[in-house]
Amino acid sequence: MNKLLSVVLFLFGFIESYLIMSFYIPSFKIALIAEPFEVILKSIRGMWLFKSIISLVIGIILAIIPLVLKRKNN
Repeated sequence: MNKLLSVVLFLFGFIESYLIMSFYIPSFKIALIAEPFEVILKSIRGMWLFKSIISLVIGIILAIIPLVLKRKNN
């Protein structure tokens, strides 16, 4: 149960932080005059390595939380 929860929290944290960095942080936004679908693709692809590393760290932190809480309860 805790492993499944950790995986779900990791995926949620990774995806949400990546999307927040892609669309809500002004310095990471890509300003294009193009079709909306092209803007979405370029925003997701822009600075992908940096965003992936930050999202990975956030996902790992969220995934560790249930394991730490389980260890404290024992």
